[in-house]
Amino acid sequence: MNHKFISKSRHRANCETCALRQYCLPSVLSDQERLLLESSIEQGDALKKNQALFHEGEKFTHIHIIRSGAAKTISKSTNSISQITGIFFTSEIVGLESIGLESYQNSAIATESTFICSIRYDSLRMIGRLQPDLDELLFKRLAKKIRQSQEQIIANSKVTATERVALFLLFVSKRYQLLNQSEDQFRLPMSRLDVGDYLGLSKETVSRCLALLELEKIIEINNRNLKIINLSALNRKIGFPDLNDHPSSSQ
Repeated sequence: MNHKFISKSRHRANCETCALRQYCLPSVLSDQERLLLESSIEQGDALKKNQALFHEGEKFTHIHIIRSGAAKTISKSTNSISQITGIFFTSEIVGLESIGLESYQNSAIATESTFICSIRYDSLRMIGRLQPDLDELLFKRLAKKIRQSQEQIIANSKVTATERVALFLLFVSKRYQLLNQSEDQFRLPMSRLDVGDYLGLSKETVSRCLALLELEKIIEINNRNLKIINLSALNRKIGFPDLNDHPSSSQ
């Protein structure tokens, strides 16, 4: 697959009017610090599906915040086999795991049309010295991604493929909920092939699991558009207690 780098055209950032500000780094900054940060933010044209934001081994210079769309990170093992190691949604930061290193530790690829805010890390460090809350927020974001990676390892150790797929759907649902978007009707951020790679399953197995969940009237799915009909039943698939002991409101 021929991945292309992010467009070099740039647009001026305006964090003050951005709808994502409450989820983003400028939420902890003063107006003066925000203006300083804006001067170091680069906003390119939309990344197309399968277009690269950066490649593994490339010099680490920026962290990247997703304004809209989604991206996946891919790492290569010692035998050069590629593996999807993470997925990133709107407001999430890509590249945190490379902080303190000279190069990016993986490649980041858009899974759909995606807009990015890219922030020079040296500028971010300078602002962080003035505003300790910014450094704390960065560490919290990094810790969160580490926890999610650990949870994914646990998920991939579960006995059944259906449990892995159910947990993935709940993870995606929670991400949309945190953004005050619909938790029971959304578009999957990746293809079935990519979901399988991420979960350690084949594309055919992912398709069979989704078909089973649909047959059991837990979800409805049309291509990548998914509707959770019974959230409680989906939780029970992975042994979660009925924290939401009712079908989703869309039933």
